[in-house]
Amino acid sequence: VIRSLAPMLAMDQAALDAALARVDEPDFTKAVFRIDFRANGGPARMEFQSGDETVEGTLPKWGGEPGTYLMVKGPIGKAWKQYRFTFMPTASGKVAMLVKCDTGKLFKPILVGYDGFTVEGAALANGGFETLDAGGKPAQWHAGDAEVKNGQAQEGQNWVKTSGESGLWQELELEAGKPVTLSFYSRIANDL
Repeated sequence: VIRSLAPMLAMDQAALDAALARVDEPDFTKAVFRIDFRANGGPARMEFQSGDETVEGTLPKWGGEPGTYLMVKGPIGKAWKQYRFTFMPTASGKVAMLVKCDTGKLFKPILVGYDGFTVEGAALANGGFETLDAGGKPAQWHAGDAEVKNGQAQEGQNWVKTSGESGLWQELELEAGKPVTLSFYSRIANDL
């Protein structure tokens, strides 16, 4: 569109190049991590309790029965940063923890990197993505569109880069009344 309008707007090559560069660059001020917890129709129920200053947890109305879907988001930058939040299971059961890239309605996707997951109050396997299966995906995780990257990790050697809504997920067993605290590192990963 810009190229076709350039002659009508009397844009020289420098102005056209500048306009195209802005189109190709995602709006990194809107970059967020996103982690969802979904009960998948089981009995588990959750409530967000607390998080780092910029971390927000919501129970979206489109998520099904109240408490069966918890969505946690927070802004990220171009350097690794650790995030932490706590939620309370109000009913025991299994949930899928989905680690993803929240592109929302952005035309240009912002890719998100994750590393160093630890969980208190539930069991999580291979939180640092150091163990890979025969296909090169993180062992114990359902990988979706996540890509394992080697080097430039916050912890160890491996980290994952998510590029879409499917990300990667792992099932957690929750116990009612036992708080679950998750900590991890995240960053914008478009340049990696």
